[in-house]
Amino acid sequence: ESCDPFVTALIFMAMEHAAELRVHGRVSPLLLENLTEFQAAWASWRPERYRTVDIFADCEREESPPASNRPAICAFTGGVDSSFTVYRHTKKLCGRARKDIQAALFVHGFDISLDQPDAFARAAGRARHALSDLAVELLTVKTNHKELNPDWNYTHGVGIASCLALFSRRYSCGLIGSTYNYRRLSSSWGSNPVTDRLLSSGSFQIVHDGAGYTRSQKLDTVAAWREGFRNLRVCWSAPRQDENCGRCGKCVLTLVALMIGGLPQPESFAGASPTEALRQLRNLDAEHTEMFEYARDRARRGGLDRRLMWELERCAWYNRTRLRLERSSGNRLIEAARRLALKLHACLA
Repeated sequence: ESCDPFVTALIFMAMEHAAELRVHGRVSPLLLENLTEFQAAWASWRPERYRTVDIFADCEREESPPASNRPAICAFTGGVDSSFTVYRHTKKLCGRARKDIQAALFVHGFDISLDQPDAFARAAGRARHALSDLAVELLTVKTNHKELNPDWNYTHGVGIASCLALFSRRYSCGLIGSTYNYRRLSSSWGSNPVTDRLLSSGSFQIVHDGAGYTRSQKLDTVAAWREGFRNLRVCWSAPRQDENCGRCGKCVLTLVALMIGGLPQPESFAGASPTEALRQLRNLDAEHTEMFEYARDRARRGGLDRRLMWELERCAWYNRTRLRLERSSGNRLIEAARRLALKLHACLA
């Protein structure tokens, strides 16, 4: 009955095309107010791409306010961030911030593409089994939101929030696990504690959860959840998208964090070794390069053997050097800068 999820899902498309949005249905007045501020933030962060637009609705009316005893739902992928969120809330490890999470939402079409239904079914089966330990129900949704919004670094937050909002009549709020902590917030990342909350309506709150914790702290917590830990899935590069490739930046960063923290390697990473994989990570973006630099600085205080530490040092140095060369060289000289950085990388081998 409510068009709130669809207004949320379309907001970046409207802003990118500078097209006013007309809704032939009911929309929450509070959501419309919040989306005004949401647009102001993104138009300030990315003025070359997004402009503020007007939203009109045939009917502006709130659903009934949420009952105090209605439970919560959280977005879930089986990764570190979502596993941390569901585990710490169900185990009452977050004090006054605790939400009564009774369901987790796994979305087909986000990290597992729509053309891999078998991979999604396998991943959902493992997630359902792990969540049963916590008495949390797994719900699934299929959506083409990512196909319509290819700038996924920016648009994934509204994609997740719009799917959660489909369940607003059953749950009082939807939780999205943080990617970055407060010390490393990025305006290049679509899900963040500044704008996620601005996707809330009067009857359904969107909560950005866990930004006070580092990835290492999250891993320490998730390690206590046996089924969740053994089935961790962080990868978006594996040919079989329900598995971890063990070689991409996300996989290697997770493996290094586990080794620094003295944690065992989960079964979902069976046979993966970060030492050789670090040598192949030559095209990290700025966000991942910064994460590897943070891991390097933490590893310097102990926790890695000399060979792995050397490979981590080189990976962080090489990618930071490459990014600086690309920025300073201009578009026409980017390839030359890459070749120079590769030569420097070879000299360090």
